[in-house]
Amino acid sequence: MVEKKVSLKDILIDEELIDDQTFERLETKSRQLNKPIEQLIVDTKTIPKHKFLKTLSEKWEVKAVDLDSIEADEEATRLIPETTARRYMVLPFAKTETLLYTAMVRPWDLNAIEDIHLRTNYNIKPFLALPSDIQQEMKKIYSQDTKISDYISKITETSQDTDIKTSEDEDSERQEITLDKVGQDSEKQARKIVNAIILEGLNRGASDIHIEPFERWLLVRYRIDGQLHKSSFNITKDLANAIIARIKIMSQTMDITERRLPQDGRIQITFQKRPIEFRVNTIPTAYGESCVMRILDRSSIHVELSKLGFLKSTLKKYKDILDKPYGIILVSGPTGSGKSTTLYSSLNYLIQKSKATPQGRYKNVTPKKILTAENPVEYDLEEVIQLNINPEIGLTFPKAMRAFLRQDPDIIMVGEIRDRETGQIAMEAALTGHLVLSTIHTNDAPTSVSRLTEMQVPAYLISSTVEAVLAQRLVRTICPKCKEKLNDIPSKLLKEFEELDLPSSKINPCVGIGCKYCSETGYKGRSGIHELLVMDDDIRTLMLEDISSGPIKKLAIKNGMRTLWQDGIIKVAQGITTYEELLRVSQ
Repeated sequence: MVEKKVSLKDILIDEELIDDQTFERLETKSRQLNKPIEQLIVDTKTIPKHKFLKTLSEKWEVKAVDLDSIEADEEATRLIPETTARRYMVLPFAKTETLLYTAMVRPWDLNAIEDIHLRTNYNIKPFLALPSDIQQEMKKIYSQDTKISDYISKITETSQDTDIKTSEDEDSERQEITLDKVGQDSEKQARKIVNAIILEGLNRGASDIHIEPFERWLLVRYRIDGQLHKSSFNITKDLANAIIARIKIMSQTMDITERRLPQDGRIQITFQKRPIEFRVNTIPTAYGESCVMRILDRSSIHVELSKLGFLKSTLKKYKDILDKPYGIILVSGPTGSGKSTTLYSSLNYLIQKSKATPQGRYKNVTPKKILTAENPVEYDLEEVIQLNINPEIGLTFPKAMRAFLRQDPDIIMVGEIRDRETGQIAMEAALTGHLVLSTIHTNDAPTSVSRLTEMQVPAYLISSTVEAVLAQRLVRTICPKCKEKLNDIPSKLLKEFEELDLPSSKINPCVGIGCKYCSETGYKGRSGIHELLVMDDDIRTLMLEDISSGPIKKLAIKNGMRTLWQDGIIKVAQGITTYEELLRVSQ
């Protein structure tokens, strides 16, 4: 064991590194500043750092370590609590299976060494280090925990409901979100950090939560209004496995021991007395498992069509098409453009309308039978039969569609038309008197029609069954708290207004200047821009001759179709969104 045999003063004077008067002066200053004399000697450059450490190491017969020149093992540094580390001025910086290498200001302190040994069950190998080096490393390690604790305290104060109740907590008391002190049980620590991550995402209105491992940190990001935003804190890497394991446990279906393969799961929680689901996916990466949680708020499926950003004329046309007894209605757009929300809102409109009919007013009578095939089912709908597509066992969209036709449905919703078989069966269902709703991945409405022909669906089937194609995008809306009128309107934008013949009374472009409510972005929330292609006789006739998107788009515009861009320009004029935002999502 290390034993201090010679005093610091005697060593430095004997080695002629310092004189007696200088040492006494530094000693007095050390007491005045409440700062270790070893640190003052280095800070004042009385003795070079490397020479100072080398001399003490040789005289005290203990190895020295310069923490500035090495990278401490984070797993080792967290083996003792912060309070213990600061009390003894010690810092573990590396470990083996049995040994814990520990930087110490007083490597001969047997009480400190014994205490650390009992806490960690490791044999302690002490190293001499300067107080400032240890303090600097402590600042790096423990400041993040303070930030997390401060964040959780702040967010729990501002939230109306700080409890997150999962299905596994049904019979247990809810737990308040707080953070344990460093060094306590990692499983309990991970549980509370996961709750904090979820709580921040819900409070910030995120659609997805990204938990991404990197070399030193676990980065948390939220997709808010289509843009990724960093969390208020990062998490040290040593908790990564525990946090991902906690998320897998919450899903109740994912394997916490499998870290080599992608996994999918679902989590159901109660937040502010409303049910919320998460669709969870994990994938293995170079630094651990990356996790994305898609937030599925059930309240969003009850959004009325009128609140999706439709212009009045477009909404009236769309509702008229939904009221038809049969045919196909397609919603197109890229991933994240709000297609699912539009489909669910359309189904809710049909359900509510059927209940308002005379036959729907009778007790216990549901006039419409609705079947959906989804991959996966995102929201549970009352009185709607929902089928989860599972290609691994052979349950595909075509098989589901064939089975649906034997279930005597009135309305069928297919998650996506992506191949000839699904498209042809959907259209045959429409021919036999069913209303079919589905999505398709295309850039605009006319392209959807030509996309179906690329799938080798016959043109006569398309022209006789498709009633409308609704293309859409989501644009961020201007924050209502910091919204200001745009006085200096760009010439390009003025030209766009002129081309649409918008009256001056309807031109009121605005901009968000940024505030606390919108996190200084100038935007809060999103709204849709739409392009509704209604299949009239002219277009059906053209489709039998030429199915390419160019001629169809030209004829549709001539017959009154408003393009995505034009719809967006009108919303810029109305002060709903900005020209820059429209340029970002449309062409």
